[in-house]
This record gives sequence, structure tokens and C-alpha cells, in this order.
Amino acid sequence: MKKFVVVIRLEEKDVYVTSIEAESLNEAQKILDKRYFNEKESMKKGEVMIIAEVDGELVFDVNNRIVVTSGNMNMFYKF
Repeated sequence: MKKFVVVIRLEEKDVYVTSIEAESLNEAQKILDKRYFNEKESMKKGEVMIIAEVDGELVFDVNNRIVVTSGNMNMFYKF
């Protein structure tokens, strides 16, 4: 199993939402769609939901943005 993290990107920082264990990014996406449908629908204009594969601990940079050092990543924008 691979570890994926879900983060919401706000204007000023990224906020950790949850971790998902899945075999692939596609499977993790399906799990996210089921569990966090309401959260995705309630996102404000300009917010971004990120699902990223991580190897080890989740790391944020000095600007509180997620650092993805390996694996795949998807982003969902609210327009």
C-alpha cells in the first residue's frame, strides 16, 4: 500500500486534511471522492485540494506549503 495525503491549499498556507492508504493514485482519488465529497463541494473560489503520494513524513516548507519529494500528485481547483 502507498500513503497519500490530502491537503487544502488556502491563499496563505496549505492545511493537512487526512491520509489515505491505497494501491494507486486512482484508488486514493476514488476514496477521497467518497469520504470528502462535501468538503470538495464547500471549497471556496480559488482554493485547491491536493492529493499527493508521500514517502515518509509530510513536509511543509517555510511558507507552510506542502513539499512533495516523490510519487504522484493531483490537484482539484475551485473556480
